[in-house]
Amino acid sequence: MRTFMKLCLAAAVMITVSSYTKAADSPASPEVSGRVLILKDVTKEPIGPVNWGGLIIVEIHDSGSRPPQDIKVDGGKCVPLGHVRGVATSRDGRPMMGGGYMWYLFKAPAEGESVAIEASYTPNGEPNAKPVKREYKVRLDKNG
Repeated sequence: MRTFMKLCLAAAVMITVSSYTKAADSPASPEVSGRVLILKDVTKEPIGPVNWGGLIIVEIHDSGSRPPQDIKVDGGKCVPLGHVRGVATSRDGRPMMGGGYMWYLFKAPAEGESVAIEASYTPNGEPNAKPVKREYKVRLDKNG
């Protein structure tokens, strides 16, 4: 696993564990609690479950050192927390060419049984490239 991803995941876990009671009190709070779910590949089946207030990450990869363009990620009822751009690293921690990614971060809503998340972008920044559209259905569980 990439070093940067390990650090992000460790930070998310620390925030998740330390903020459970605060997040449960305020559904609009940006603090997360419980599980972390990373959406990479589209599946026909609903993904999850993730608990109410848990962290949902939509991952979009770069290719050939050219980031995707016109990225739009609609988290539906989820609370948007921002995005992070990272670079893949070798085992010894050095950055690798052409291995970047974007993480779009969302807090799962504090109600409901599922949430729909949609992502679209033009890969590789090429103007003639066919746009990519992804749709995820995430199962929610108040108990995680």
